[in-house]
Amino acid sequence: MSKGDVAAYFHTFPISREFQDLLVVEYEEGTYFKYMRVPMGFTACPYYASTWSAEFRQWFLEAGLDPAFLMDDWFETGATFEEAQLRMRTLYEILISAGYDMAEDKFEVGRTMVFLGILIDSTSMTCRIERSQAAGFKQQLLIYIEELRAGRGVDIQTIRHVAGKFSWYCEVMQSGRMHIDAWWLYAGALEGWHRHRIDISSVIAETEWWVQILDRWENDVDGEFACHIFNSSEILASPERFQLVQSDASGTDGFGYVCSSFGDEDYRYFSKTWIIRPAHSHQAELLALLAYVRRDLVRGSLIMWITDSQSCAWTINKGNCDDPSGKIILAEILGSCDSFQCQLFALWIPREVNLLPDHLSHLSYIMRRDEIAGSRLGGSA
Repeated sequence: MSKGDVAAYFHTFPISREFQDLLVVEYEEGTYFKYMRVPMGFTACPYYASTWSAEFRQWFLEAGLDPAFLMDDWFETGATFEEAQLRMRTLYEILISAGYDMAEDKFEVGRTMVFLGILIDSTSMTCRIERSQAAGFKQQLLIYIEELRAGRGVDIQTIRHVAGKFSWYCEVMQSGRMHIDAWWLYAGALEGWHRHRIDISSVIAETEWWVQILDRWENDVDGEFACHIFNSSEILASPERFQLVQSDASGTDGFGYVCSSFGDEDYRYFSKTWIIRPAHSHQAELLALLAYVRRDLVRGSLIMWITDSQSCAWTINKGNCDDPSGKIILAEILGSCDSFQCQLFALWIPREVNLLPDHLSHLSYIMRRDEIAGSRLGGSA
């Protein structure tokens, strides 16, 4: 792997003369300076600069490269140390030829690398939050908690920074997506794009949850909480790492699901009668998935959940929902996946093709049994 950084990226973009008078700094009484290049903190600049980065990536694709990027940070891979180094050097040369300065001190090649705060290990094929960064951010959050409890609040730039960092950390912590709403609503209330009342108690509660997670990452010497990086060749070589689960729920009878490893002709199935009928279909469909998580979750697997509920597919992929009862179920689902180092995503299908799970959602009720479990080749119990 290799990474690089464009030096002073924002300052490479000029400001039109008509706009320069709006970006003036008073140096001392009677002395003023105005920006002729985009300054740090200019709200529109990250979007504008990222648009240019997307354009530059098209240049790199034409040159045979295939980098990932986040604004001014670039990431490349290669089969060998020399190839990864050459690919990033080529990227550097293209940008330098276009008039950009590259930060040589940010140029790095290796099998283990921190990119945007995430430690990527290509030997173990895992990624996690780097320990020192977790420790530093945890200390910042503890200060913000004190400020919030004292009623002093936090400035909008800090709020954006914290909310953005939480969202980025959700790339390696699925359950974290349930603990970022309050900070984004906090930003929206201050900036006027959201009408929610600022709930400081929720902001504090979310922050305390993240402090616990960061403390865990800070002390994670052996990578116990690392997130596995899956690739197609690994799944073909070890199909048991790719789990498929397809479920359905009946509002009156019960729920059922089938699950198997990728390419396995034998599948397991489960049918259960409702003890207490759910309040609505969204809750019922999530309960069906929760039953799979409790009974058949395979550690270290990539899980595709196939459902005919669009709202539930959105809930899983987004990692959040408005329904309070759904939030409780979702918290256990995502928390269990994180604990078992699994990655879960949902795929919606039309109801007309979700036939077997539909039959299973009625089976145990028709048979007058609490539950029925079995496999295609092994029979039921």
